Amino acid sequence: MILPTKHLPLDKSAIGSAAIVLRGFADGLTVSELWERTASDGIATFDQFVMGLTLLYTFGIVDHRNGRLVLS
Repeated sequence: MILPTKHLPLDKSAIGSAAIVLRGFADGLTVSELWERTASDGIATFDQFVMGLTLLYTFGIVDHRNGRLVLS
């Protein structure tokens, strides 16, 4: 589920979702604002969006400060 496979396309995997989220990222956005920016970029569901955002947070790329998302 993290990496694409023969049966799971890149845009549905966690790493693909993280790439889409990162492409729409800008410092100072809230989670809701980032979701609105990336919802039309190929992320079909909020769960898929959260999966990508969680992966970015786990890798230390994105952090959450004062209710806003920032690059670490």
